[in-house]
Amino acid sequence: MNLDLLQKFCSVDESRKVIMSPWSFGAWTYATDARVLIRVPRMAEVPEREGAPKADIIFTATGCTEVFQELPAVPEIKDEKCSKCDGEGAHECLCGNVHDCEYCEGSGKVPGSSIRIKIGKCFASHIYLNLLKELPNVTIAEPLKETQPFWFKFDGGEGRLAGMRNE
Repeated sequence: MNLDLLQKFCSVDESRKVIMSPWSFGAWTYATDARVLIRVPRMAEVPEREGAPKADIIFTATGCTEVFQELPAVPEIKDEKCSKCDGEGAHECLCGNVHDCEYCEGSGKVPGSSIRIKIGKCFASHIYLNLLKELPNVTIAEPLKETQPFWFKFDGGEGRLAGMRNE
C-alpha cells in the first residue's frame, strides 16, 4: 500500500479535518471519509493523531456473511451538465462580472448521480465500488442486515463500506 492510494479513502470535507489524511493507531494505519474505512499494517511515515476516530472498534463488530466474492461489475457513469450554470462553467453576478460557477468549479460538468449496485440483498454505491477496485485483489462480503457495513479485504489490508438503502 502506498500513501497516495490510502489518501484516496480520506475525506475532502474541510469540516472533517481529522480524517482528511491517514493516521495510525496501534498496529494499524487507517483512512476514512466516514463512508468507507480501510486499514493496513502500520506505516512508519503515518503518525498517530489526537482526536482521530477509534476505528479499531469497527473491525471487532460482527454482522457479515464472511463469504467473500469478487466485486460486481459497475457501469461507467458519465458526468452530467451542471444545472446551476447550464454547462457554461461560469455565471454573471449581480454586479455584471463573470465568475466560475461555484457548483461545478468552472468545468460545466458535475459527477453523474450515484447508482445503487446490488450485492446479495444489500446495496452499495457505484462510486465506492469503483474506488475499491483500485485495491489489489479486493473481495467483498455482504452484511447480514442493510444497516451494517459491507466487509472487504485486499492484499495488505481490510475495510468496511457503508451500504445504501434501496430507496
